[in-house]
Amino acid sequence: MSAEPAEGDYQLTANQLAAFKEAFEIFDKQKLGVINYSQLCALLRSVGQNPTEAEIESIVEEWDPDGIQHFDLDTFLRICESDHFKDPMKEEVLMEAFRAFDPDGRGLIRVEELRRVLQVLGEKMEGEAADVFIDFAVSKCDPGKTGEINYEVLTQELLERDPKVAYA
Repeated sequence: MSAEPAEGDYQLTANQLAAFKEAFEIFDKQKLGVINYSQLCALLRSVGQNPTEAEIESIVEEWDPDGIQHFDLDTFLRICESDHFKDPMKEEVLMEAFRAFDPDGRGLIRVEELRRVLQVLGEKMEGEAADVFIDFAVSKCDPGKTGEINYEVLTQELLERDPKVAYA
């Protein structure tokens, strides 16, 4: 098997890399360093993906052209970072939501406006939870403390963070 996967080798966050590696190791019951493609759907579901049968067939066609029927950790990580599992809609939905509060199109939302949106619209985020999120947004997207948050940067921060880890 190849060398231990490193964060810089893949277009994955450190948290994604660790989670995908752990899932692979769990599914590699015989500890051979390979998993049969018949397990790919279950493996992907274990890391939060929900591929269709057509997507699985497409992945197998792309990643197993020689028909060897199994894949190693590197191949699995390459599959996870591939376009098959990027969710551009999620990013675009977030960006559209922020644009609704940016009438002049500068790519910025005022901290006060973000707090109001969090506390009034959709699933309301109140009190300490809102404070923690605002602190996170300011620390990542308004380091100069201008009172305005670059929502494109915030969108990227939200998409890249591990949802199991509290905002910090």
